Amino acid sequence: MAAHVKSLDSKHLLTVGLEGFYKAATQSAHSDANPGSWAGRMGSDFIEHHDIPGIDYAPHHVYPHHYLGEHAPWNEMIDYYTQAIMAHHADGEVLNMPVVLAEFSIPTTQRSLLFSKAYELIYNNAQAGGAAAGGMYWVAMAFGSSNNGGWDVFYPGSQDVIPLIQKHAADMKKLMESRAEGFTIESKSSVEGVTKATGAGDECGVEGGVLGYGDVYVGVKSDACV
Repeated sequence: MAAHVKSLDSKHLLTVGLEGFYKAATQSAHSDANPGSWAGRMGSDFIEHHDIPGIDYAPHHVYPHHYLGEHAPWNEMIDYYTQAIMAHHADGEVLNMPVVLAEFSIPTTQRSLLFSKAYELIYNNAQAGGAAAGGMYWVAMAFGSSNNGGWDVFYPGSQDVIPLIQKHAADMKKLMESRAEGFTIESKSSVEGVTKATGAGDECGVEGGVLGYGDVYVGVKSDACV
């Protein structure tokens, strides 16, 4: 399927879209990052299902409230949350592709603590040259809609997390721009013209991508190709 989609559109990043669980028998050393033995029987595997030609980045989700149960002790939720995020960052290096925490949150008044922890882990890994490329919380909503059981983030009303989101976005933007040294930023708002580099030194094959990890770049072009 990845090859078919790329044959129709080679200019945009492509991924699978999974929770990020690991099979019981997996190539990863991080199968213990599953929230329980049940996750290993779900039929998906973070390594196997992203290690496919045409897949450009690896997303995963972390919902300790769902995975461990709403009555799980808070310290257990935080420990699992931390372990899962770090494990997927490490496996992004195995895959040689950026990792995006594509969904995370918790419907409690303590959600700011989870947002802070996620953003801390993502930024520290990215700053160290790891695979982390960003995080997308669940879920942004317009005023006037229901609060969806405490999951929704309203702008500017959700002041428990809005400042955290803004700071993380600014910090990651600055970090990713610093990684663009030697490149000319052609567009910071568009992902048109995205391709994947075929190897080190092949800068002229790069016309876009997330300035994240491995061979994937977005919205940049090497000065050597101008």
